[in-house]
Amino acid sequence: MIVSRVAVRYVNAIVIPVGADYDEYLTSAPKVPKSAPQIVTSFLQRVVVPFEEENANAIITQTSEITSPAVLDIDIFSDCSLAGDSEDVWSRLDRLRNIADRIFFSSLTERVIASYL
Repeated sequence: MIVSRVAVRYVNAIVIPVGADYDEYLTSAPKVPKSAPQIVTSFLQRVVVPFEEENANAIITQTSEITSPAVLDIDIFSDCSLAGDSEDVWSRLDRLRNIADRIFFSSLTERVIASYL
């Protein structure tokens, strides 16, 4: 058996009160043009970021609807060609988990991180 792709995915619910300033919770919160009302009732943001040193890509999705928590979805993957019983599979997964942790902790403000501790 050959492993052609390894991936980790973490989907996190972030409780943000209705009407709160998203900048108090997310480090890359949605922005509204200054001439528009400064209230956001829902949003969806998706970016794909390459991590060349790990030969991996991260899909970072932030979304929220007014009646539910915001979602921070972190999907990290790497294409490869490894034997299924290779220890390299586990070592790559560990590196992908480290990338996911870096993204998670850098996506949230200190206030939100402190609420998890």
